[in-house]
Amino acid sequence: MRHQLNTRRKFAISIVATTMVACLAAACSDPTIIGSSEDTIDDQDITASSEAQESSTPPTTNAVSSEKIIWSPCLDDPAGKSECGQLAVPFDYDDPNVGSFTLFLTRLPATDGANKIGSMLVNPGGPGFGGSSVAKDAQYYFSSELLDRFDIIGWDPRGTGKSTPAINCIDQYDEYFGIDSTP
Repeated sequence: MRHQLNTRRKFAISIVATTMVACLAAACSDPTIIGSSEDTIDDQDITASSEAQESSTPPTTNAVSSEKIIWSPCLDDPAGKSECGQLAVPFDYDDPNVGSFTLFLTRLPATDGANKIGSMLVNPGGPGFGGSSVAKDAQYYFSSELLDRFDIIGWDPRGTGKSTPAINCIDQYDEYFGIDSTP
């Protein structure tokens, strides 16, 4: 139990630190630099560069790229604030016929929809841990300013949490956590 508490504390600290660094970087940037009348770029150079990139990138033929996530209320959220969804993803993007797995996602919508900036994807890392609960518990990790302006989306990577097919490594966890780490 103590190990789990320390892991959660470390995760919370890393989320807060990452968010603070991102906010600090945004606050220190000068928004007038972008689009400044002093900065001029030759349109011809942009077009040539853009055309070169397009011609060297193969077209996407993957049917998954157009898949929409259908969000519905999460049944295990007593507050009723979070939404759950699923996304089918191929095992192999080069050969979608091999089969697919389904990612489980959780979204906590921005509380100020009129001033929403976008979505922030979150995942605690792992290996072996899902991240969908991070979105449900976002109020414990993120500031109210961030929650006002961003949808928080967490997901369970393939094989973890509620993604399917799931991989169950409980026996390995017992062995790992049962190791005597005293010197």
